[in-house]
This record gives sequence, C-alpha cells and structure tokens, in this order.
Amino acid sequence: MRIWYFHRNQKLIMDCISAGLINQKSVTGRVKVECGKDRVLKKLSALIAVLGSFALAACYPSSENKEEVEMDNQIPITGFERNIKIDLDGTLLSVPYGYLAGSSRNSATRWMSDEEKIYKGGRFDIYVHAKRKGDSWILEPFNRKNKDKFVKALKDGLPMIDTISIQKNSECLLDPKYLKKMILRYGSKEIISSKDYKAYERFNEEPFYHEFNYIRDDENPVRIQVRDDGRKNGKRLNEPHFSIAVDSCINGLSVDYYPSISVHEYGNFSKQPSQQELIEYHLKIEKLIKSFIK
Repeated sequence: MRIWYFHRNQKLIMDCISAGLINQKSVTGRVKVECGKDRVLKKLSALIAVLGSFALAACYPSSENKEEVEMDNQIPITGFERNIKIDLDGTLLSVPYGYLAGSSRNSATRWMSDEEKIYKGGRFDIYVHAKRKGDSWILEPFNRKNKDKFVKALKDGLPMIDTISIQKNSECLLDPKYLKKMILRYGSKEIISSKDYKAYERFNEEPFYHEFNYIRDDENPVRIQVRDDGRKNGKRLNEPHFSIAVDSCINGLSVDYYPSISVHEYGNFSKQPSQQELIEYHLKIEKLIKSFIK
C-alpha cells in the first residue's frame, strides 16, 4: 500500500473517532455497544465503506474474471474517445475511459477497449486532473497533454491527480443530522456559512487541533472536512498543512475523495482553500458523476 494512502487511512480512522462514528476501542476490535446493536452496525458499515474506498490505489470496474478485460494500446488523446459501461450493483454508468486511468496497465499504455461489455462491481475509482479556468474548475481525464502527471501520480501516489471513489450501498451512509450532533458534542461551534451549508469550526491551542466541517443536508448530502495537520507532539508547527476529505451521496451513490485543491491552487498544502472554492469543486464532481449515470 502506498504511503500516501496509508497516511490518509490513519486520518480517516481519526475522523471517524472525532465524528463519533467509532470510539478508540473500536479500532482495536472492541465495539461500543451502549447505543444499540443496529446503530453499531451502521457505524461500522460506514467506517468499512469509507476505509474500503481507499484501501487500493486503483480499482477495476471488474468482471468476474479480470483476465477477461479487453485491453488495447490506444492511449487516450482527449480521454473521451470511448465509453466503458459499468453496472454498479444495478446502477448503469457510461464512463469516458480517460477517467479510468487506474484500470490501465503497463504504465498507462494499455487501456480498456470493449465498449459493448458491461463490467459489474460494487465500487470503482475515477481519476481527475483538476484545473482552474477563471472562477471555475475543469476536471480533466487522462489525455495527451496531462499524461505525464497521471503516470507519475499512479506510480508514486502523488497528490497531483485526485482519486474519486464511487460505490453503491443499499442506502446513503452519510447522515448529516447525526454528524452535526456529534461534531457539536466534540467541541465544534457553528460559524457563518455559504448558502445551503452549515459550517462548524473546532479549535484547540494545546494540544493543537483545528478543523472545519461544511455540511449540506438535502437529497444529495455532503460533508467537507478541512483540517490543519501542521502539528507535532500536540504542538502547532510554524507552517500549517491542510488536508481535505469529502464524503457525499450523489443520486444514490456514495462518493468519497480527497481534493488536492491547495496543491492545484497554491502549489503546497500551507494555504487554506475557502469554503466557496471547496463547494464549487464538489459541484463539479456532482455534475461529472451525474453525467455518467444512464
């Protein structure tokens, strides 16, 4: 497992603890059961769903046998030359193959080629190269112009390409009302927010802890979390290091990702993206995912 993903899985466990999805004992296999068996199962299902999304760096939209996946050497020029059909536990998607860079082989020189076959599975990843154009974001697939960035990111796990994990659950595992309740319980305070979102900030000087949560509660709920990980042994470092995690539901699909907006915008992790930038980015993700659904 790549170091990048290992670091993020550690962070996810702490996210779940701080948000009340699990307690410290749950990490070692001892589950808190005071709130009832059903709730525990739901919490553990949410944890497994989130951690499972990032356990692998690349995921096939697989048939029963990966060897049956037909590949050719037609490297994407625009990324939109062909579409691959995916049956995600009953939801049919048609995905431009440039977004399936994680399913390519041999350093992205072999690509999925069968446009007629329907690949079945419960989860798959898309990969996007985010670019600013004016005040908007463009989410590019693998193409001739950005292929070097994709190849390097797929090889080294670097944050220049964002991985969007998509899976189908029987119901959306994101419960905004429960999240708000737990966030407030753990010391966050509500602050001024953009339209349609509630915003919460949690700050502690020593041991240092600083995070923001932006939550939208509608038919497609979303939680955007921004955390300053610039600390060591409980002390704040001179330079902040912001990490971002997004959990959402889009048309019945669970969609999770870690946008590298600080890197795209400022070239490093020390600048905090605004709430509006994060919201605009997620709106682009929503639009992209909805365009796949047939």
